[in-house]
Amino acid sequence: AVIDFDNGSKMEKVQALEYLGLEQGVSIFAIDPALLAARIYRKHPEAARLKIVKILPSSLKIKVKNRVAVAQVHLGQFYPIDSEGFILPFASNFRIKGFMNIEGVSISEVRIGALNNSPRIKLALDIRTLYEKILSSDSTGIDLDISDPKNVVMLLPLGVKVRLGRGGLEDKMARLKVVLDDIAAKKLRPASIDLRFDKVILVPR
Repeated sequence: AVIDFDNGSKMEKVQALEYLGLEQGVSIFAIDPALLAARIYRKHPEAARLKIVKILPSSLKIKVKNRVAVAQVHLGQFYPIDSEGFILPFASNFRIKGFMNIEGVSISEVRIGALNNSPRIKLALDIRTLYEKILSSDSTGIDLDISDPKNVVMLLPLGVKVRLGRGGLEDKMARLKVVLDDIAAKKLRPASIDLRFDKVILVPR
């Protein structure tokens, strides 16, 4: 068996069989691709897409597209989450470096190791997308509190709290960019930026 991953890495022979959960010497004719795929998804929740091809007389070729974490969600422990809302079951007791952190999601409203249709998760991922599209491609170090979807709060790495409120998020991100550029030019460090109203409110430290 040969397994090609979308990141360019490869597994062969014994290592590949171990990944697939197959014993050495198993007949290719005894393998049901659908059952094998289901087994891989159970064993490797990070796998998002699979393509299994039987190559007669005795080999398998599998292409695997793995899920890519784009943020983390705090559910007692920190869990990576991909852009589709799939929470990967790789818990960390400490914040995972390199990702926006999502706070305010109850563990009772989501499933770990599965896709989630939680409105809070969707809202958080939408905000992350807008942030990276309008403000910066790097959302590392940002904390997003969505415990109250009507009063979303974002904490920037420098400790500035941004009150987003609800709705009109694309416009608010554009306004936030202007404000951040302005306060950087003036070397200001407000405690918070309130975008819930027509006029932006800066609260000093």
